Amino acid sequence: MSYLAPVLMIGGHGGNEFHFDGIGNGATLRKIWVWAGGWQIKGIKVWLTDGQCGEFGQLTGDFKEFTFEDGEHFTSLSLWGNGAGTRLGAIKFKTNRSREFFAHMTDWQLKTEYPIDIGSGICMGVLGGAGSDIDRLGFKFINTIRSTVLKNVNYPTLHSLIPKVAVEVIKSITYNNNTSEMQEYTMESSKTITKKSSWSTPMIFSAVLTVLWRALRSKTVQFPNQVVMQLLRMLFIVPL
Repeated sequence: MSYLAPVLMIGGHGGNEFHFDGIGNGATLRKIWVWAGGWQIKGIKVWLTDGQCGEFGQLTGDFKEFTFEDGEHFTSLSLWGNGAGTRLGAIKFKTNRSREFFAHMTDWQLKTEYPIDIGSGICMGVLGGAGSDIDRLGFKFINTIRSTVLKNVNYPTLHSLIPKVAVEVIKSITYNNNTSEMQEYTMESSKTITKKSSWSTPMIFSAVLTVLWRALRSKTVQFPNQVVMQLLRMLFIVPL
């Protein structure tokens, strides 16, 4: 199973193809601006958590914006075409912080809504085609995690940690030998001490992303072998 959810791109087939994501270093979607026209989405501008920024289409006039807070992720996403099969018509999503974003063309009526598989809700970036408008658009999501395995875990600085606990004397005795004879004395004591600790570690994935077009065409896109996930605490982990 791919670590990315299936990607569905909505819109037409024109424009220059683009991919913008944080798959190489684990960055995720931080902010999105959307410019809408009368019969199309004209342009988008997106930022990732590592500071990268991508601009696609025509960025002129008024726009709608959304910035994700730390720990915030998608709970639903829908896309619309413009009804003519040539452009993207609308973007709508909700998050786990009960917030909503909706940007849509202003003159033409929306027709078919396409609910998108968001997997875990963690968005790695976008892809699509654009020229003077956004011809088509899709979002890349991490799939729902079914299980995780840690291998070769090493904590190189663990030995240098000083426990922040009160010092306790288990047993103490003083014995003086006031003679010239050699004497032996044995003192024994025991106590059981239990200590629990926890650590976090990044995850490494490798996968192939399958991209599905609305025209029912498909293609396979190769991505870098390693993805460092910095938002492990946001993943949904369920048993196999």
